[in-house]
Amino acid sequence: MTSKSKTLWQSILIMVLGLYVLFCLVIYCMQKQMLFPAQAAMKVAVDWQPKAGSQSFLVGQCGKLHVANWPVANKKGAIENGTVMIFHGNAESLASVEHQVPLFHAQGYSVMAWDYVGYGQSTDCWTNEQDMLQDAETAYQWLAQQTTLPIVIYGRSVGSGPAVYIASKYAVQKLLLVSPYDSLTNVASENMPFFVPVRYLMRFPMASTQWTNQVKAPIYAIHGLADTLIQPARAAALFKNTEQKIHVKWVKDAGHNVDGVAQFAPWLANSLKSQ
Repeated sequence: MTSKSKTLWQSILIMVLGLYVLFCLVIYCMQKQMLFPAQAAMKVAVDWQPKAGSQSFLVGQCGKLHVANWPVANKKGAIENGTVMIFHGNAESLASVEHQVPLFHAQGYSVMAWDYVGYGQSTDCWTNEQDMLQDAETAYQWLAQQTTLPIVIYGRSVGSGPAVYIASKYAVQKLLLVSPYDSLTNVASENMPFFVPVRYLMRFPMASTQWTNQVKAPIYAIHGLADTLIQPARAAALFKNTEQKIHVKWVKDAGHNVDGVAQFAPWLANSLKSQ
């Protein structure tokens, strides 16, 4: 190899390494926007009000933390079974959660949901997993002060991680998981297999497996077998690593949005009714 050729290859190697380091920085710095793309969620206008419900603004890690509550209608003979606290997916918001409220009301459950930092009217800031979990506790403790009835924790997709965390710390009635994962680190590694360092760059590892054994409440889960975003193997790993029996419904041919298939409503009703 001539001196000129050697210099060329060295330049190429330096350029490739530089691009690789740049990619690492982008993943680290843009991670919140990638995992929690608030811009893709349904907008929550400044003058938004929950229909037949109420809202509050709590003090979160970044500032304002927006929560909403939809109580079961006070009809003659109606029985309120409790409240479902919703940890929504990363492309959802309080405005889109509102469309799902009737499913829970039909089973006699009020609904409370909260928006993560940067979503809707919740203040945005540079944050990490610990901040998010602290916000989750703030929202849960607020709800616990509003009711004496049982609380069911419901986590969908990215929200399943903090949902498991809260269920592991508090005496809740049930834990419902929709398209859950064992850890966001493993999800990221599976979606970027060519990028080895991704697991060392995670500011939101959200390892649900470290919390499941502390959950005392019954756990019910549903997952699509055709889910390519959070693959079934990730949910199976979560279920495998817990000592507690998890009631799992696998839905053939369903993708990530398993809450949109016909089998979802019956699963939700049966899970809420089960003792």
